[in-house]
Amino acid sequence: SGWTRLVHPEGALYFQHKDGIYTDADIRDPEMFEKINCAIKSIKNAGPPIQTGSCVHLVIEVLPPKDQLDETRRGGASHRHRSTMSINTKDEDDSEANAKHAYGYYFVNHDKRCLLWPKEFKYVSKLFFNVRGVKSWDHVHVVPYGDTVKGHVMEMQYWYVFNPTSDSFTPATSLSPFDKEELSRILDLSSHIRGEDYRSCSNDEPHIADVLARARSFNFHGEVGARLDADQTVYNIMERRHSILHYLITWILFLAPNVHMKALKTIWVDQNVNYVPWKQFLEKLNNEWQELVLYATVILNANVAFLSIPMVNGSGNNSPPPETSAEICSYISVATSLGAVATGLLLMRQNRTKRRETAEDAANFMMKMDCSTFGMETIAILFSLPYGMLMWSLLSFVCGFCILMFQATDVTTRVLVGFVGVLVTIFTCWTISYA
Repeated sequence: SGWTRLVHPEGALYFQHKDGIYTDADIRDPEMFEKINCAIKSIKNAGPPIQTGSCVHLVIEVLPPKDQLDETRRGGASHRHRSTMSINTKDEDDSEANAKHAYGYYFVNHDKRCLLWPKEFKYVSKLFFNVRGVKSWDHVHVVPYGDTVKGHVMEMQYWYVFNPTSDSFTPATSLSPFDKEELSRILDLSSHIRGEDYRSCSNDEPHIADVLARARSFNFHGEVGARLDADQTVYNIMERRHSILHYLITWILFLAPNVHMKALKTIWVDQNVNYVPWKQFLEKLNNEWQELVLYATVILNANVAFLSIPMVNGSGNNSPPPETSAEICSYISVATSLGAVATGLLLMRQNRTKRRETAEDAANFMMKMDCSTFGMETIAILFSLPYGMLMWSLLSFVCGFCILMFQATDVTTRVLVGFVGVLVTIFTCWTISYA
């Protein structure tokens, strides 16, 4: 009957007709075969004739009953698009026909690279709801074997890959949706298929092309006011003012949240997540937290040794001695060191999971935090806790050491150690101001 059974590279079964018609319905079932044939006739008679062939294809799929389709739309279970029509293939009443025989379809013209239908639809938003393939390069990804993308199209696609590849090596705010390693592999793949038909290239190529096309769309590529840097907004919106709580906690955590807020403004722009900077940000944080946990452990060991000094704990008398000021400072240092270790380990564990998440998961997480009471301030403060606790632990230990040194030593020792301490303080402040 002109139908050929094909298998998608990912494993899905679909069928191709010699006249350029595709469906994923199992037409080996006689009843389904009759329904598809009747649907094809009804689609071709729905308006001006559209001749299918080598350049124009018809893709048709059987949709679930109307009640299930409405539930899917309400639940938002799918993000693809669907254009539907109800076809009465037998002498049945309209309600039964609408329940059993609903089809999604579209025509695709490969020469003009556009989708078309036999009649004009008034509600475009409802037209593009949930049909697989009604998106950019998605049709080529759904039915790869029947499509031949000409050499000039692949040549254009090669330059769309080459441009972000060269761009990713220069500014830190590159708009590329892939990192340098991924772009290098994609560029190597694209260089082998330049000037050839799409039949010879990998099934991953349309997916890559779709991701690049979406990135250009999000950045208003070719339009007035296009986004040229990852941290550039294309809308005239006022920046959200920081809360008083943010300013207070920022100083308590030694201004560390400001550093993370600056990075987050590059990652989360116009409610879109820049996935490559997001992954790099998480990797950098994990390395930072590993070092902070190590430093907190060192200070914890130093406090244990410090507390064992007799002059610190006041041992030697029969009655329990009162806690000295140096001992209290050391206790505070121990508590904040343990807090730095605990928060650092917990954040590392959570971030290792987030590094494996998709861009959509990252966007959902950022949207959830952005819509919270304090917005991105919550993430910035949370990520700064290990550093802030470590600094308080270090300062508490230094205070305990200074108290012990100035209380239990002679004048010569105090002068010498005090002079060195002043020099260390000056150099530390100089380093902070330089940074």
